[in-house]
Amino acid sequence: MTAINLKHFDTLGYVEKSVKLGVSEEVAKFQARELEAMFDLTVSNSNQQLEKELDNVATKADIQNLRFELLKWVVGVGATTVIAISGIMFTLLKLMH
Repeated sequence: MTAINLKHFDTLGYVEKSVKLGVSEEVAKFQARELEAMFDLTVSNSNQQLEKELDNVATKADIQNLRFELLKWVVGVGATTVIAISGIMFTLLKLMH
């Protein structure tokens, strides 16, 4: 599983900086908890979206299999075309004699 990893939100640093700017410690702690919850939710949602999108990404093996299938079709159609043209030419030559 691929996940988006972000640096941890420093709640203590946020509270200390907010208090130095004049915000009450109670309000700063509340804001820090809410911001941390928002960041966690955002990362969680981003990881879920990323997982959904990765389900639609072709792997190297998928591409190699597709190339092989395409090559089989091209060779098959080419051989069928050569056989059909040869048959038509043989029939025309037979009709001319």
